[in-house]
Amino acid sequence: MVLRQPISAGDAGAVHKLTGGGSSGDASRSDYVLDSGGAKVPLVRDTLLCDRCVLVDGRLKPVLEARFERSRHSTRPESAKGSLGTEDMEGRPFHGPTQELSFVRNLTPGRFSAVLVPTGVANVQRWQLFACNDTTGRVDGFSVEQGAQGLFNTQGIRFHTSPDPAFQDAVFERSSGTCPFTGRDLVPVASGGGHGETALRLTHEGAPAALVVADTLAVAVYAHVSATFDGTTAKLYVNGRAAGSGRCRSRRAPGVPSCWAGRTRAARCATSPTTWTSCEEGTGCARRPSWPRTWATG
Repeated sequence: MVLRQPISAGDAGAVHKLTGGGSSGDASRSDYVLDSGGAKVPLVRDTLLCDRCVLVDGRLKPVLEARFERSRHSTRPESAKGSLGTEDMEGRPFHGPTQELSFVRNLTPGRFSAVLVPTGVANVQRWQLFACNDTTGRVDGFSVEQGAQGLFNTQGIRFHTSPDPAFQDAVFERSSGTCPFTGRDLVPVASGGGHGETALRLTHEGAPAALVVADTLAVAVYAHVSATFDGTTAKLYVNGRAAGSGRCRSRRAPGVPSCWAGRTRAARCATSPTTWTSCEEGTGCARRPSWPRTWATG
């Protein structure tokens, strides 16, 4: 696994977005997406990229993947006669794709680190990432479960156990199913510490105001919680239904723009109706705010 930063947007080898979709590095093209200043928008910037490599004779080489030779897809053949291989029909190798860690934003060049750490569950490890945010001047920390092929599972694994407390110590599964002792459906394992397993807490601690709603959540049942804030009014939604709103005084950190564009965050409840945790920060956000944008209490 190799973590690296993308080259600068002005580099001769940079790839930029096209207005019709896709990307290109051809300097002679004129159909590039432009930002407000008229500059071409790079495909990726100020984030982390991840490549899977193997060490061969002291050199790192990209991992080859098995795909269908004609369709060049890993699971969909062009026809019933499609065959798997590491090259297409023209002899071009199928290298593993570069992954973009889009949750890392505004990365200061060269200032990041990553470590793979064990957990209390056998054969489950987590990536701990630290990245210096060039916009806020702070260090952002991310804890992400290791996924398939050593990559990143931002949704995490939901463990299951027996619905009968008498057998919960003997049943611990990585997916839903049937309890071998009772014949009933397995239930999600509830965290005993009151925190989500993947975990960004949504709290009003340190915020200039709190938005309080009367809704309660069932224990060990997923709930979707989202919030919006336009600089004046904060609104909270629980399972897609408006749960409350209120005027809140905005407090902006130095150097951070006064607006934030992007999808709201998904949230899940842990074991307490007054504890709110997020399973993952929403992807596609233009900026990651460094101050509280969501307030929720029971």
